[in-house]
Amino acid sequence: MHLDEVIEFNDSIELKGAGINLIAVFKDKTRIGVNALQEKNRKPEKTALIAVERLLKQINSNKPVDEHLSDQLIPFMALAKGHSTFETSFLTQHTLNNILVTEKFLEVKFEVKGKINESAEISVEGIGFNGIK
Repeated sequence: MHLDEVIEFNDSIELKGAGINLIAVFKDKTRIGVNALQEKNRKPEKTALIAVERLLKQINSNKPVDEHLSDQLIPFMALAKGHSTFETSFLTQHTLNNILVTEKFLEVKFEVKGKINESAEISVEGIGFNGIK
């Protein structure tokens, strides 16, 4: 295992704080990234532990889409032509809300297999949007 360490400091910002970003790069060049922000009254070691736990949770899910990307894919799936499906590591309320909003705007119906805060499969038959003429 190879670790690269980068420490950045910016004294031009008014609010001081710390954060940690962890990025795992796999043999096939796939990347997974997580972060954690230092909060008041929290030791830096605890912040680092939170980031490590998030990274391991994501890696162990064996799903190609994390909870932050899943909600962003929803509108594109609805606009695409044909059937789209992906598996996400953790289904969030934010993703479910984006599905509801997308279904209000477009004549699509998403199928969600899974429970909130667990891995899930999301699919839809897209409308095949070709642009505005």
